[in-house]
Amino acid sequence: MLATQSAVTVPPHIITCLNRAAGSAVRVLRRDHRMTVHSRTLRAQGAAWVQQAAAESSDHPTEPNALSLLEDILRDVMIESALNAQA
Repeated sequence: MLATQSAVTVPPHIITCLNRAAGSAVRVLRRDHRMTVHSRTLRAQGAAWVQQAAAESSDHPTEPNALSLLEDILRDVMIESALNAQA
């Protein structure tokens, strides 16, 4: 599990969402925006977002629909962050 300075632990199923979202974001950025971004960078940004959300809610989604939605949101956050960094 991923732990940070804030002592929020991210369970493996959320890490899986984070990894999938990063991979998807890399593909979208490469295909649609001709940007090369490392998934490691995007995962770090997504992990920070997940940590903040978990600290605020003290909970993680577990249902398949919620995990799918989380993955979509993470992908969009990563893409937006990468595009803003380029601008």
